[in-house]
Amino acid sequence: FDEWMIESVRGLQPCAHKLNPETVARWFFAVNPRVTQVAENATQRALFALYQLCRSDGDIDFVIWLFNALESLLSTRVGENFSGLVRRAALVLELNATETAAMAKRLRKLYDLRSAFVHGGYDLAHPIHSEPIDTRLNKHYGNVLQLSMYGFFILASLLQRMIETNRTVLVFEERLAGLQRELKGSAP
Repeated sequence: FDEWMIESVRGLQPCAHKLNPETVARWFFAVNPRVTQVAENATQRALFALYQLCRSDGDIDFVIWLFNALESLLSTRVGENFSGLVRRAALVLELNATETAAMAKRLRKLYDLRSAFVHGGYDLAHPIHSEPIDTRLNKHYGNVLQLSMYGFFILASLLQRMIETNRTVLVFEERLAGLQRELKGSAP
């Protein structure tokens, strides 16, 4: 969170906000009205994934839990494309086109990292993790860390926005809008 605050001061969007602890507590207890060990709604699933993020040591599992949280929170279904995730996040965060494009570019790198791990293309590091043996580990873990931090910023921004707008669950509806015009020379 402190890195996010620093990046927010530097102009990163979405930026971190300071929230009233009482407002956060009311929202939290509205999302979690009783103690449960199994998530009962999408927001609880995202929070439980966030708890897993807090236990992570910054390895690739962080990326998996991060997308679990984002996909739960943004109600993406199996097989929905990456652009749907970006579109919904931008809608909740009220980002303009430039901010949305920047978010999409960075999240794409993170999503590609996730996909590489899930589908077997990820360059796994040895669990010993000894930089003196192989200095490439610094770059490897640094890349995962930088991408993961940005993903966390997005997740935290979404949760902050939900708290600010008093939304306990996000529901997305799709509409088709368009104009109907008569075509010249067509039969009625």
